Amino acid sequence: MATNMIAYTKHAVCESSKIKATTCGHIFNVEAHKDLDNGSVVKLGEYLRPEVYGAEDPAASDAVVLVLTTPLIYEEYTTKMQHEYNFYNAEGDIMRCYELVPRDIFTVSVEGIEGAAEVGKFIVANGTKLTVADSDAGNAFAGKIVEKAANGAYRIEVLRNGATA
Repeated sequence: MATNMIAYTKHAVCESSKIKATTCGHIFNVEAHKDLDNGSVVKLGEYLRPEVYGAEDPAASDAVVLVLTTPLIYEEYTTKMQHEYNFYNAEGDIMRCYELVPRDIFTVSVEGIEGAAEVGKFIVANGTKLTVADSDAGNAFAGKIVEKAANGAYRIEVLRNGATA
């Protein structure tokens, strides 16, 4: 778990608004293969050691899991350091990743979405990034922006997370 204290670059903030895995699905411990913000997606990799899986950049045909680690920020020098947007998962960190199924809803800040996000647009996985798309076709993971929250973040409903055929 890392924080960005010097540049104050905003990292994505994500919340598990309505994800089945919070009550009865799978939550995985996954070792970060590179620096990742919460709200990123990864392909679940090989089992590495007790209760820890690897992570990979997903292809368009891969199911994904949602990176959503509890943000722990230990630096307390200023109030600004405590903002959740300073948190990211550094390479080698053990992240918390949630299984996603259709009808799950999660919320991610604009920093976690590539493209012009707006209600009604589709979201697909483009590597580890959530990307705005005109259609949900051709991608194993597809979601739809269903609402803009009061804080400016976007609620995404999962439409599909599996095989494209």
